[in-house]
Amino acid sequence: MIRIDRITQPITEWALDYGIPVALIRSRLKRGWSEERAVTEPMVVWRGEKLPADAMLDEEPEAPTVRKPAPRPAPAAAPIVITPAHRALARRTAQRHRYSPKLITFGGVSLSCAQWAAALGISPQAMHRRLKTKPLAEALTPPPPWRTGGSTH
Repeated sequence: MIRIDRITQPITEWALDYGIPVALIRSRLKRGWSEERAVTEPMVVWRGEKLPADAMLDEEPEAPTVRKPAPRPAPAAAPIVITPAHRALARRTAQRHRYSPKLITFGGVSLSCAQWAAALGISPQAMHRRLKTKPLAEALTPPPPWRTGGSTH
């Protein structure tokens, strides 16, 4: 029972009168606040914060029961129908985008970049780098033997 201004009431009643949770009033009293200050001082509430429904009651709140939601069935996949028009479009697209390597002709020999690299004993990446940075005749010359691991005699 708390007495303020000649009125004596239980903490639950003061909590309802001032809109402060019972637990807050009790914790204030335990920290040494006067009865009047513990009841009448407004509590700090952040924007959007709401009190639980049982905050003003004197008893311990019940733990909420949590129920897992039922698993949702997976949506049925729509069947894929491939028509002759789809097949024709796929054929035209494949013909249009078919990869044909660019041939490099030097000394009467036409080879792709990868084929020139294999003939010279270097990697295709090195061949691409040579073609970008050197004149064609210099790019298509074999590297010195010490670069490829060959012997000098």
